[in-house]
Amino acid sequence: MAIARSLVRTELGEVPEDWPIRIVSELASCSSGTTPSRAQQERYFNNGTIPWVKTLDLNNSVINFTQEMVTDVAVEETSLRVFPENSILVAMYGGFNQIGRTGILRFPAAVNQALTAIVPMREELNSKYLQWVLNFRISYWRAVASSSRKDPNITGNDVRRFPLCVPPTIEQEAIAEALSDADALIESLEQLIAKKRQLKQGAMQELLTGKRRLPGFSKKWERIPFEKIFSRVNSKSHQIFASEYKVSGQNPVVDQGKDLVVGFSDNADKCFRSPNGGVIIFGDHTCIVKFIDFDFLVGADGTQILVAQNGQNTQFHAYQLSHKPIMSTGYNRHFKFLKERTYAAPELSEQRAITELLFCLDQEIWSLEKKLFKFMNIKQGMMQELLTGRIRLV
Repeated sequence: MAIARSLVRTELGEVPEDWPIRIVSELASCSSGTTPSRAQQERYFNNGTIPWVKTLDLNNSVINFTQEMVTDVAVEETSLRVFPENSILVAMYGGFNQIGRTGILRFPAAVNQALTAIVPMREELNSKYLQWVLNFRISYWRAVASSSRKDPNITGNDVRRFPLCVPPTIEQEAIAEALSDADALIESLEQLIAKKRQLKQGAMQELLTGKRRLPGFSKKWERIPFEKIFSRVNSKSHQIFASEYKVSGQNPVVDQGKDLVVGFSDNADKCFRSPNGGVIIFGDHTCIVKFIDFDFLVGADGTQILVAQNGQNTQFHAYQLSHKPIMSTGYNRHFKFLKERTYAAPELSEQRAITELLFCLDQEIWSLEKKLFKFMNIKQGMMQELLTGRIRLV
């Protein structure tokens, strides 16, 4: 049952009056590791049996495997220490995208010098609760790193001085369990989405190459050149500058980047009116392909607009281009490679049937992704309420 209790204002904001504020070093031991000499590869790494954790192994969750192992000899001859299961690891280096990343050990392991290992006192601090607090307050590390140092790094002393609220251990366990349950639900949904994407990828491989034919279709597929498939639309008259993008507006802005929509604008004069059947956006610099079936304004240079000619289905060819993309050669022009290709072109009715089936798979994936986004927001709200004591679990 969740209940609300009186809060008091502290350096960490409003927290329950029975949650004392402590620092990590009062509740745990902290230490970092090292990297054994690579010159001793055979002696220190080859056929190693002791997991050795690096920053890239951290996932803000449970660490179930490591990229590298070290030998018993490495532990004996260097300053490596093997930390116990349930130790919490914190990244100290690697820029703002890496600083403060965490991992909780599910097995004894050594670590490199970029990590601090926290070994909590069991009677004082629950490991999983601590990890949730560290993940929730990731911005704390960025503030520490940017306020006092040229390079965006933190130190072992910063980790030791990290302040946190300390509920009773039974409450720590309840909070950690509730958030872990939410995480498990999100993970199962992510696995389902990954499975659906694999199924769609397999369907595209079968259907867009003609290896598998839908019932009622047997006519041989043609391969025809670009100019008989597509018409190119001049996008310049519909283009706006990035400085004109807004966070909301009447018309979406589409460019050659990976996001479907990059902004909004109220500029109706430059709006491109999408025809029935939609259009294909091809990134001349990025090689990204998007199918768009709504009105929009054009973003950055390099956004190419293609429409299928009579007798061709635009969305079918968008799927075909997505399945067999143009390989990027860096920040160069790639539209010429589209024009050099020939394209599989079954009869129009078969194109429509294939498109309908793939679109149904897309809708199923989109529905699951919306649910995932919702669950992630719910989890974020749970963290905000439970880790600040606004809601108490009893």
